[in-house]
Amino acid sequence: MVSFSNHTKLLLDVISHNRERIRSYLSKKEIVGRNPYGDYSRFFDRAIEELLIGELRRRGYTGMIIGEELGINTGDRRGYIYVDPLDGSLNVARGINYYCVAVAYADREYVENIKSAVVWDIPNDTLYVAEKGRGAYRIRDEKVERLSSGTPYDVILIDVGFTTCEKCLEEIAKIGTFRRLGSIIISSIKVAEGVFEGVFDMGKLKATDIAAPYIIAREAGAYVFVEPRKISTNPHVKLIIGKNEEIFSKLMSIYKKYIIQQY
Repeated sequence: MVSFSNHTKLLLDVISHNRERIRSYLSKKEIVGRNPYGDYSRFFDRAIEELLIGELRRRGYTGMIIGEELGINTGDRRGYIYVDPLDGSLNVARGINYYCVAVAYADREYVENIKSAVVWDIPNDTLYVAEKGRGAYRIRDEKVERLSSGTPYDVILIDVGFTTCEKCLEEIAKIGTFRRLGSIIISSIKVAEGVFEGVFDMGKLKATDIAAPYIIAREAGAYVFVEPRKISTNPHVKLIIGKNEEIFSKLMSIYKKYIIQQY
Protein backbone atom coordinates (compact mmCIF):
# COMPACT_ATOMS: atom_id res chain seq x y z
CA MET A 1 0.00 0.00 0.00
CA VAL A 2 1.22 3.50 -0.79
CA SER A 3 2.06 5.62 2.25
CA PHE A 4 -0.09 8.78 2.20
CA SER A 5 -0.04 12.02 4.21
CA ASN A 6 -2.29 12.48 7.23
CA HIS A 7 -4.77 14.63 5.31
CA THR A 8 -5.06 12.03 2.55
CA LYS A 9 -5.49 9.28 5.15
CA LEU A 10 -8.27 11.32 6.76
CA LEU A 11 -10.18 11.57 3.46
CA LEU A 12 -9.63 7.91 2.71
CA ASP A 13 -10.72 6.76 6.16
CA VAL A 14 -13.86 8.90 6.20
CA ILE A 15 -15.10 7.29 2.99
CA SER A 16 -13.72 3.77 3.46
CA HIS A 17 -15.17 3.32 6.92
CA ASN A 18 -18.63 4.60 5.95
CA ARG A 19 -19.29 2.79 2.69
CA GLU A 20 -22.14 0.69 4.01
CA ARG A 21 -23.85 3.67 5.61
CA ILE A 22 -23.52 5.62 2.36
CA ARG A 23 -24.98 2.73 0.36
CA SER A 24 -27.91 2.52 2.80
CA TYR A 25 -28.99 6.04 1.84
CA LEU A 26 -29.08 5.50 -1.93
CA SER A 27 -32.66 4.17 -2.04
CA LYS A 28 -33.94 7.36 -0.39
CA LYS A 29 -34.08 9.47 -3.52
CA GLU A 30 -36.96 11.87 -2.87
CA ILE A 31 -36.37 15.59 -3.46
CA VAL A 32 -36.25 17.43 -0.13
CA GLY A 33 -35.49 20.99 -1.27
CA ARG A 34 -32.78 22.92 -3.06
CA ASN A 35 -29.11 23.36 -2.25
CA PRO A 36 -27.38 26.76 -1.90
CA TYR A 37 -26.79 26.84 -5.68
CA GLY A 38 -30.47 26.40 -6.51
CA ASP A 39 -30.27 22.78 -7.68
CA TYR A 40 -32.68 20.12 -6.46
CA SER A 41 -31.42 18.33 -3.37
CA ARG A 42 -32.39 14.73 -2.68
CA PHE A 43 -32.52 12.95 0.66
CA PHE A 44 -29.42 10.90 -0.12
CA ASP A 45 -27.43 14.02 -1.11
CA ARG A 46 -28.00 15.73 2.22
CA ALA A 47 -27.72 12.60 4.33
CA ILE A 48 -24.36 11.63 2.85
CA GLU A 49 -22.97 15.16 3.18
CA GLU A 50 -24.12 15.41 6.80
CA LEU A 51 -22.49 12.04 7.49
CA LEU A 52 -19.16 13.04 5.93
CA ILE A 53 -19.04 16.43 7.66
CA GLY A 54 -19.85 14.81 10.99
CA GLU A 55 -17.13 12.20 10.49
CA LEU A 56 -14.54 14.83 9.55
CA ARG A 57 -15.32 16.84 12.68
CA ARG A 58 -15.40 13.75 14.88
CA ARG A 59 -11.93 12.83 13.66
CA GLY A 60 -10.58 16.22 14.63
CA TYR A 61 -10.61 18.25 11.42
CA THR A 62 -11.10 21.93 12.35
CA GLY A 63 -10.72 23.66 8.97
CA MET A 64 -13.31 24.88 6.47
CA ILE A 65 -15.63 22.33 4.84
CA ILE A 66 -17.27 23.33 1.58
CA GLY A 67 -20.20 21.10 0.67
CA GLU A 68 -22.44 20.97 -2.35
CA GLU A 69 -25.68 20.51 -0.43
CA LEU A 70 -25.20 22.39 2.83
CA GLY A 71 -22.82 25.14 1.78
CA ILE A 72 -19.86 26.24 3.88
CA ASN A 73 -19.26 24.69 7.28
CA THR A 74 -16.95 27.25 8.82
CA GLY A 75 -13.65 26.41 10.44
CA ASP A 76 -10.29 27.94 11.25
CA ARG A 77 -9.23 28.51 7.61
CA ARG A 78 -6.06 26.47 8.00
CA GLY A 79 -7.44 24.09 5.42
CA TYR A 80 -10.32 23.49 3.02
CA ILE A 81 -12.08 20.19 2.42
CA TYR A 82 -14.45 20.03 -0.56
CA VAL A 83 -17.27 17.50 -0.30
CA ASP A 84 -19.40 16.28 -3.20
CA PRO A 85 -21.68 13.76 -1.49
CA LEU A 86 -23.04 12.27 -4.71
CA ASP A 87 -21.88 13.40 -8.12
CA GLY A 88 -24.43 11.96 -10.52
CA SER A 89 -27.49 12.22 -8.28
CA LEU A 90 -29.95 11.97 -11.16
CA ASN A 91 -28.14 8.84 -12.35
CA VAL A 92 -28.68 7.31 -8.91
CA ALA A 93 -32.36 8.26 -8.94
CA ARG A 94 -32.83 6.64 -12.38
CA GLY A 95 -30.77 3.52 -11.70
CA ILE A 96 -27.84 4.47 -13.95
CA ASN A 97 -24.57 3.16 -12.51
CA TYR A 98 -22.38 6.20 -13.09
CA TYR A 99 -21.91 8.17 -9.87
CA CYS A 100 -19.51 8.71 -6.99
CA VAL A 101 -18.62 10.40 -3.71
CA ALA A 102 -15.67 12.82 -3.78
CA VAL A 103 -13.64 14.67 -1.17
CA ALA A 104 -10.54 16.82 -1.62
CA TYR A 105 -8.20 18.75 0.67
CA ALA A 106 -6.47 22.08 -0.01
CA ASP A 107 -4.36 24.25 2.26
CA ARG A 108 -5.55 27.49 0.63
CA GLU A 109 -8.41 28.73 -1.57
CA TYR A 110 -6.87 28.35 -5.03
CA VAL A 111 -7.10 25.32 -7.28
CA GLU A 112 -3.33 24.84 -7.31
CA ASN A 113 -3.45 24.52 -3.51
CA ILE A 114 -5.35 21.23 -3.69
CA LYS A 115 -3.10 18.65 -2.08
CA SER A 116 -5.08 15.40 -2.13
CA ALA A 117 -8.36 13.79 -3.08
CA VAL A 118 -10.34 10.59 -2.72
CA VAL A 119 -13.18 9.49 -5.01
CA TRP A 120 -15.31 6.42 -4.46
CA ASP A 121 -16.90 5.00 -7.60
CA ILE A 122 -19.80 3.37 -5.79
CA PRO A 123 -21.22 1.02 -8.46
CA ASN A 124 -17.77 -0.46 -9.10
CA ASP A 125 -16.67 -0.23 -5.45
CA THR A 126 -13.40 1.37 -6.54
CA LEU A 127 -11.44 4.07 -4.75
CA TYR A 128 -9.29 6.65 -6.51
CA VAL A 129 -6.67 8.46 -4.46
CA ALA A 130 -4.27 11.23 -5.46
CA GLU A 131 -1.69 13.25 -3.59
CA LYS A 132 0.21 16.20 -5.02
CA GLY A 133 3.60 15.13 -6.31
CA ARG A 134 3.01 11.47 -5.42
CA GLY A 135 0.73 10.19 -8.17
CA ALA A 136 -2.84 8.97 -8.58
CA TYR A 137 -3.98 5.45 -7.71
CA ARG A 138 -6.88 3.07 -8.19
CA ILE A 139 -7.70 0.77 -5.26
CA ARG A 140 -9.96 -2.18 -6.04
CA ASP A 141 -10.20 -5.57 -4.32
CA GLU A 142 -7.24 -4.53 -2.14
CA LYS A 143 -5.10 -4.12 -5.28
CA VAL A 144 -3.38 -0.75 -5.73
CA GLU A 145 -2.55 0.42 -9.26
CA ARG A 146 -0.97 3.69 -10.33
CA LEU A 147 -3.04 5.61 -12.90
CA SER A 148 -1.73 6.84 -16.23
CA SER A 149 -3.69 8.80 -18.82
CA GLY A 150 -1.47 7.62 -21.67
CA THR A 151 -3.48 4.63 -22.96
CA PRO A 152 -3.98 4.96 -26.75
CA TYR A 153 -7.32 4.32 -28.47
CA ASP A 154 -8.41 4.53 -32.10
CA VAL A 155 -11.31 6.96 -31.46
CA ILE A 156 -11.19 10.18 -29.45
CA LEU A 157 -13.94 10.32 -26.79
CA ILE A 158 -14.72 13.52 -24.89
CA ASP A 159 -17.28 14.11 -22.15
CA VAL A 160 -18.95 17.44 -22.87
CA GLY A 161 -20.68 18.76 -19.79
CA PHE A 162 -22.81 21.86 -19.65
CA THR A 163 -22.27 24.30 -22.51
CA THR A 164 -24.70 26.37 -24.54
CA CYS A 165 -22.01 27.11 -27.13
CA GLU A 166 -23.17 25.43 -30.34
CA LYS A 167 -19.91 26.28 -32.12
CA CYS A 168 -17.98 24.53 -29.34
CA LEU A 169 -19.95 21.34 -29.93
CA GLU A 170 -19.39 21.58 -33.66
CA GLU A 171 -15.63 21.96 -33.17
CA ILE A 172 -15.39 19.15 -30.61
CA ALA A 173 -17.28 16.87 -33.02
CA LYS A 174 -14.45 17.45 -35.51
CA ILE A 175 -11.95 16.16 -32.98
CA GLY A 176 -13.86 13.01 -32.09
CA THR A 177 -17.10 11.77 -30.62
CA PHE A 178 -18.59 13.08 -27.39
CA ARG A 179 -20.82 12.00 -24.54
CA ARG A 180 -22.58 13.59 -21.59
CA LEU A 181 -22.79 10.97 -18.88
CA GLY A 182 -23.99 12.85 -15.82
CA SER A 183 -20.97 12.70 -13.51
CA ILE A 184 -18.14 15.03 -14.42
CA ILE A 185 -16.01 13.54 -11.65
CA ILE A 186 -16.25 9.98 -12.97
CA SER A 187 -15.66 11.21 -16.52
CA SER A 188 -12.56 13.11 -15.38
CA ILE A 189 -11.27 9.95 -13.75
CA LYS A 190 -11.84 8.12 -17.03
CA VAL A 191 -9.37 10.60 -18.55
CA ALA A 192 -6.94 9.88 -15.71
CA GLU A 193 -7.28 6.16 -16.49
CA GLY A 194 -6.78 6.80 -20.21
CA VAL A 195 -10.30 5.60 -21.10
CA PHE A 196 -11.52 9.04 -22.26
CA GLU A 197 -9.44 11.61 -24.10
CA GLY A 198 -10.95 14.72 -22.56
CA VAL A 199 -13.53 16.66 -20.58
CA PHE A 200 -15.02 20.01 -21.58
CA ASP A 201 -17.49 21.73 -19.22
CA MET A 202 -18.31 25.43 -19.28
CA GLY A 203 -19.89 27.17 -16.35
CA LYS A 204 -22.28 24.94 -14.36
CA LEU A 205 -19.62 23.34 -12.20
CA LYS A 206 -18.90 24.14 -8.56
CA ALA A 207 -15.70 23.85 -6.56
CA THR A 208 -16.94 20.53 -5.19
CA ASP A 209 -17.18 19.18 -8.77
CA ILE A 210 -13.65 20.01 -9.82
CA ALA A 211 -11.45 19.77 -6.70
CA ALA A 212 -10.93 16.00 -6.80
CA PRO A 213 -10.76 15.67 -10.64
CA TYR A 214 -8.16 18.44 -10.79
CA ILE A 215 -5.53 16.64 -8.76
CA ILE A 216 -6.38 13.08 -9.82
CA ALA A 217 -6.12 13.93 -13.52
CA ARG A 218 -2.93 15.98 -13.07
CA GLU A 219 -1.23 13.30 -11.01
CA ALA A 220 -2.11 10.75 -13.71
CA GLY A 221 -0.30 12.85 -16.31
CA ALA A 222 -3.27 14.62 -17.89
CA TYR A 223 -3.46 18.36 -18.61
CA VAL A 224 -6.02 20.38 -16.64
CA PHE A 225 -7.42 23.92 -16.96
CA VAL A 226 -9.69 25.46 -14.30
CA GLU A 227 -11.17 28.96 -14.38
CA PRO A 228 -11.35 30.82 -12.04
CA ARG A 229 -8.36 29.68 -10.00
CA LYS A 230 -9.92 30.81 -6.71
CA ILE A 231 -12.53 28.10 -6.34
CA SER A 232 -13.53 28.13 -2.67
CA THR A 233 -16.72 30.16 -3.06
CA ASN A 234 -17.24 30.29 -6.81
CA PRO A 235 -20.40 28.55 -8.09
CA HIS A 236 -19.48 28.72 -11.79
CA VAL A 237 -16.22 26.96 -12.59
CA LYS A 238 -15.01 25.93 -16.03
CA LEU A 239 -13.08 22.70 -16.52
CA ILE A 240 -11.02 21.34 -19.42
CA ILE A 241 -8.99 18.14 -19.20
CA GLY A 242 -6.95 16.55 -21.96
CA LYS A 243 -5.38 13.12 -21.86
CA ASN A 244 -2.32 14.49 -23.63
CA GLU A 245 -0.98 17.85 -24.74
CA GLU A 246 -2.41 17.55 -28.26
CA ILE A 247 -6.00 16.96 -27.10
CA PHE A 248 -5.68 19.59 -24.41
CA SER A 249 -4.40 22.18 -26.88
CA LYS A 250 -7.32 21.53 -29.23
CA LEU A 251 -9.88 21.91 -26.46
CA MET A 252 -8.18 25.05 -25.17
CA SER A 253 -8.20 26.60 -28.62
CA ILE A 254 -11.98 26.05 -28.79
CA TYR A 255 -12.34 27.67 -25.38
CA LYS A 256 -10.27 30.69 -26.37
CA LYS A 257 -12.05 31.11 -29.70
CA TYR A 258 -15.68 30.73 -28.63
CA ILE A 259 -15.91 31.15 -24.83
CA ILE A 260 -13.48 33.94 -23.94
CA GLN A 261 -14.74 36.17 -26.71
CA GLN A 262 -18.22 36.09 -25.13
CA TYR A 263 -16.94 38.13 -22.17
